[in-house]
Amino acid sequence: MMKKPLLLILFLNILAFSSSAQVYKVNIEKNFDTYYSLIAKGEFEQSTEYVPDDFFKIIPKQQMVALMKQLLSSKEFEFKVMTGKIKSIKAPKLINGKHYALFNYESGMSMKFNGMDTLGIKEKSEKLNLLSQSLKIKFGEDHVKLDDQTNTFLIYTVKKSCAISLDGLTNWKFVNIENGQKGILLKILPAEIIDEI
Repeated sequence: MMKKPLLLILFLNILAFSSSAQVYKVNIEKNFDTYYSLIAKGEFEQSTEYVPDDFFKIIPKQQMVALMKQLLSSKEFEFKVMTGKIKSIKAPKLINGKHYALFNYESGMSMKFNGMDTLGIKEKSEKLNLLSQSLKIKFGEDHVKLDDQTNTFLIYTVKKSCAISLDGLTNWKFVNIENGQKGILLKILPAEIIDEI
C-alpha cells in the first residue's frame, strides 16, 4: 500500500521537474520574438533592452542604435528584417553566475537596391547578377532569391545566437553570433560557450 503514494510523489516530482525544465525555452522564445519584432519595426532603442550590458562596453548603446538606423535609412538600398524564428535551443549552462543557452534561429530579410529603374536592361541585369553573386557568397547559394518583378533580394538563413540570463529562467538577453566577430564575442561570452559555436 505504501508503494502507491511513493510512486505518485515520484511521478509528480518528475512532472514538476520536466515542466520547469521547459520554462527557459518558452521564455527564450518569447523574449527573442519581442526582441526581433522590435528590430523589424525599427524600434531600435527598445530592442537594446534585450542586449546584455557587457555588449555596450564595446559599442555604446547610442552608437549601436545610430548604426542600425543608418542601415535602414540608406539611400542606396531598402533593407527590411522580416522574420526571426527559433529552430532549436540547447540547455543553458551556468558559468560565473550567468546562464548561457546557445540556439539556432531562422532569419529572413529583404534588400532592394535603389536606382535600378534608371539603368538600361543590360546594365540592370549585370548589376543584379553581380549583387546576387555577392549575396550568395555571403549567405549561401540556396539562401538568396531574387524577385524579378520588384528587383528585391529575399534572404533566408539559419543563424546562431546566445541567450543570457541571471536566473536561467527569465529576462533573457541576446548576442547574435556573426562570422568574423570572435574578438567581440570573447569579451561577452565565456570561452566554454565560444568553444561550442
